[in-house]
Amino acid sequence: MDATGTARRADEILAIPAEWPERLFTGAEAVEAEYRLLAKRWHPDANRGAVEAAAVFSHIGALHREAGRRAKSGIWRTPGEVRFTSLEGATYRMRYRRHRRIEIGDVHAGSSNLTFSVERDHADLFENARRTLTGLRYADREMEAEFSRHVPCVAKTFETSDRLVMVTSSTDDLVFLDDLVAHFGGAVDPRHAAWMVSSLLNVVAWLGWSGRAHGAIQPDTVMVSPRYHSVVPAGGWFHSVPFGAALLPSPEFAVRHGRAAVGPDKRANPRLDLELVRAVGRAALGDPNGTRLLNDATIPRPMAEWLVLPSPDDAIRDYRSWEGAREASFGERRFVEMDVDVDALTRAQEASDGQQ
Repeated sequence: MDATGTARRADEILAIPAEWPERLFTGAEAVEAEYRLLAKRWHPDANRGAVEAAAVFSHIGALHREAGRRAKSGIWRTPGEVRFTSLEGATYRMRYRRHRRIEIGDVHAGSSNLTFSVERDHADLFENARRTLTGLRYADREMEAEFSRHVPCVAKTFETSDRLVMVTSSTDDLVFLDDLVAHFGGAVDPRHAAWMVSSLLNVVAWLGWSGRAHGAIQPDTVMVSPRYHSVVPAGGWFHSVPFGAALLPSPEFAVRHGRAAVGPDKRANPRLDLELVRAVGRAALGDPNGTRLLNDATIPRPMAEWLVLPSPDDAIRDYRSWEGAREASFGERRFVEMDVDVDALTRAQEASDGQQ
């Protein structure tokens, strides 16, 4: 069905999410001409017998406004591809499997990169993430080899007319944790939640050594590798600050589950990320608030207790206590395969979101 003709039914147009004008218009350069045809076709005065015409006309107008905003900002998506036009006139086309709206813009996840496009109103947060990711510290080459693979590497930054764009490294085995949880019906096997917690605690211990809090470890910023049983805090670096610094504006999940750990002065401390790791572990088990874990017979009691008890203020001590809880829950470490087609899972979730 073409975007400009009468073949578009009312229900099809109304089903297009307001943030997806690309599903109605065929391209940024065609928006105005196609909008005029659609507006003429669905204007209530031309459809006096069609009760849905007013709603369709209004929705077309909303999609037109969003399309104009996207075209002006140099961003245009087609299924599986996002296009940016920089202030210098360069066009960047990036393939993606997953698009997410975040509080300060958008993120597009591809098989080899993540692209964050941040609204200019949040330029301070963008610069904070860029400065943080390009200035991470390691004690030696051994530490760098161990931890650099768990954090994104900045490949490129540029500006469009109203966005700041950062391209970071990724790999095709990674999937957003909340998408993985949804794939498994709202909760993953406790054995898999356990290696996610272990991997996150390891990263947080390194960040603690460097004197920094991530500040936004949560299910939609964490990516996991079912194949390799590893975790990457891929997003959320916009909110990272050194210990003792005032917290930056943060996503709702981080505020709800982490702010109680920092006290009334609202300054970052080691407990912030440790509490967020617990919340992510609980979310992986389908209970972010931890209200049901202790009564869930499928979750080993030592694991459940560790996830709901407050964290200490030292990441190394916390990691050791977790290792005790993990061993009491599952015994000696052994690799349990997590059979997931990441590409199919990601595309299915993207398609599902696009239909909402």
